[in-house]
Amino acid sequence: MSSTSEIRRLGPEDIETYRAIRVEMLADTPASFGSSPESDRCSDPAFIREIVTHPVNGLFAYFDAEGACQSVAGLVRMTGSKRSHVVQVYGVYTRPGARRQGHGRRVMEAVLDYAAKLEGVEIAGLSVSSEAPAAQAMYEAQGFEAWGREPQALRIGDRRPAEIHMWRPMP
Repeated sequence: MSSTSEIRRLGPEDIETYRAIRVEMLADTPASFGSSPESDRCSDPAFIREIVTHPVNGLFAYFDAEGACQSVAGLVRMTGSKRSHVVQVYGVYTRPGARRQGHGRRVMEAVLDYAAKLEGVEIAGLSVSSEAPAAQAMYEAQGFEAWGREPQALRIGDRRPAEIHMWRPMP
């Protein structure tokens, strides 16, 4: 058990921790993620291992003073000479009991600080559900701007939430 909270990049020792919060996020806010529990690639620990051991891409998390993971976000750098200047943020989630305390914002700041240190990165992008206005407001407060809306991007029972695509320049 830790005596202070921390935000850090996840490693192989965190695979089960991430898998557990990933299952929770897909059940808690299904309109916020393109994956569903029954077909999520992150249900496979080997897939998570590939992410957390990747030399550039990664997962970041906020751990509270008791050592519990409360907020997460992922980052992937696009590949190829025409897209390598772009990073994509994904899988941003904060547990319900930890929301509205700034944890998600701090994890996003850690992800963006990390991305800013990657040579040649000029743009960060992400997508947010039309059913998540608080998340969109958080991203806007961090300099993201909406550039497009994908109507009916997801199908969740009778609901068809849109995805709002956002971007921001990197310093």
